[in-house]
Amino acid sequence: MATILVVDDEDGVRSFLADALEADGHQVVQAADGAEALTQVATKSFQVVVTDLKMPRVDGLELIRRLRGDQIQSEVIVLTVHGTVDSAVEAMKLGAFEYLQKPLSGPAELRLLVGRAVERYQARLAREVA
Repeated sequence: MATILVVDDEDGVRSFLADALEADGHQVVQAADGAEALTQVATKSFQVVVTDLKMPRVDGLELIRRLRGDQIQSEVIVLTVHGTVDSAVEAMKLGAFEYLQKPLSGPAELRLLVGRAVERYQARLAREVA
């Protein structure tokens, strides 16, 4: 399956997301905030990054900016309780794959969304190689 980075400053949420994705066969690495996530992406490649929006040190939007600035092509899914139209528009302009409000309806919704993001990542790689 895919290698996924889950970024959330709430331990319980981060663990729930990681457990749901691992149950679907994905390899999951966890980060407590955007700064820790940037350390992870410097040493490992991820097909998908699932990130919270509001976090200490480096928030979700800044994380996307830095990923794109470093030419990291991971698909990014933003999950947030603090969603606004402005932050959703900004996330999508920065190249987020999806922007969703927490709570999700359940693990199945997350798995489906991540599966679609992985497909998009793989399709993009195939086009670049061709």
